[in-house]
Amino acid sequence: MNLRYFFLTLFIFTTLLAKAQNPSNAIGYYFDALRYTNTQFGGTARFQGVGGATTALGGDPSCAFTNPAGLAFMRKSEVVISMGVNLTNASSKFIDNATPASKLNLNINQLGVVWATDMGSDADIRGTTLAITYTRNNDLNRNWGYSGINSQNSIVSSFLANSGGKYTWDEFNEYAATGDIVDVREMAYATRLILPDLNDPTGKQDQYVTFIPIRPTEQREEITESGAQNQWNLAYSVNYKDKLYIGGGVGIPLLRFQRTKEYTETPQVNSPLNTLRLRDRFNQNGVGINASLGFIFRPIDAIRIGGSIITPTLYSVNDTYDADLAVRYNNYTIVEVIGGQERPLVLTNQSARTKLLQTQYTMRTPMRINGGVAIFVGKAGFLSADIELVDYSSAKFSNPNATDVNFDNDNAAIKLYYRNATNLRFGSEWRLGEWRIRGGYAMYGSALKEDIPVAEGKMTFITGGIGKRTKTYYIDLVGMFRTSKSSYRPYGLRGLEPLSITDNTRITINASLGFFF
Repeated sequence: MNLRYFFLTLFIFTTLLAKAQNPSNAIGYYFDALRYTNTQFGGTARFQGVGGATTALGGDPSCAFTNPAGLAFMRKSEVVISMGVNLTNASSKFIDNATPASKLNLNINQLGVVWATDMGSDADIRGTTLAITYTRNNDLNRNWGYSGINSQNSIVSSFLANSGGKYTWDEFNEYAATGDIVDVREMAYATRLILPDLNDPTGKQDQYVTFIPIRPTEQREEITESGAQNQWNLAYSVNYKDKLYIGGGVGIPLLRFQRTKEYTETPQVNSPLNTLRLRDRFNQNGVGINASLGFIFRPIDAIRIGGSIITPTLYSVNDTYDADLAVRYNNYTIVEVIGGQERPLVLTNQSARTKLLQTQYTMRTPMRINGGVAIFVGKAGFLSADIELVDYSSAKFSNPNATDVNFDNDNAAIKLYYRNATNLRFGSEWRLGEWRIRGGYAMYGSALKEDIPVAEGKMTFITGGIGKRTKTYYIDLVGMFRTSKSSYRPYGLRGLEPLSITDNTRITINASLGFFF
């Protein structure tokens, strides 16, 4: 990454800290730590149907991802595939205006194959199980946006406020002339949205002005996000006397995320500016590694107590970023000083773009600690409950190439803003012959020490499902409803920038089909 891009990140990061702003719109990478730590429960439709409250349950290929000890309850080998559809809705409020958006996507959310051995009820080790699974645990697909009339400021105000004292005129001129552009302020200068302040009394030649007046202006942005976190797991478990079940495994998580943003401003009354459009594209890909260890203890047939630890995940991440700015003027004439000579220039269409910025780094997401209990009512069904602890503040970025970019300030933001969150999950299943009826509820805690302006990371889930299990196959169906809130600031203006609050909902339908062999 170009060092000037890092300095831009550092500048806006420092501004946000000084004003105690919500970090969700910061340019720093520390919001990525929230995105990739705020995962949800995945697995088969059965495990999702009970709200993810599965730490003490066992008996499902999904245990390889949640608590590998639970695999040891399986006495038959099996293979399973799960597919689903998500409908994500977003309603964003911005300057008293609500903007709806939605996105539909199909996915394979789980695959698994399990090899189980039954050594009989007379042996101390009564069974072992090996599993290979694939789990989708974070769907990042979302379309959203906002629009409204802002009479107080514009993105040009941000360009102006964040340029003075940071670049000299000569530096801006060089970047514009050579095309060595890496951030939005340089594009603003190249398209004449900001100009040198020729009356600057300091003589430092690093102050700027704009001829764009503050007018009622429509601000609009459309944002498209896609991608997911998925994980491959290899797990092994042992059944000791049908009382103690112990398992461990290794996970290979994968992440991919793409985001495209298109921001426009259109003055609603007479102005030199006709419209401006800022587009940027951001892509991330990463691969990681973690390990898991768990147990389930069954003191009596009716009670199971379980626990698991999933180590911090260490990712190697690559990302790319580029942006372009197109400005249409109303044939407005300015006077530029070139070589000491004043020359008039009629502005019509101006454009600029950044270089493609590439960054490689390491990201560590937090450890996850799970505890659970399940109570069985004979063979009629069960009730289960889980608690999960996730310390968002322990996430960390590092850079194997120290000359590229320094993450010290992002890591400081993680410590400043994030906290240890508690996630609660509850579920039940009831049997009617070969049929199963399931329901669940989950509450995920906020990642922020102060929920300002919203509780980022807080989610609630309501789940319900049915299934049929025979001696040769099983089929399950689940429906889930998830709610959350998020906030966004289109630009930084020392606390004066507008704010968008988004209500997010997601309806998910997943189906699993499994066969015993």
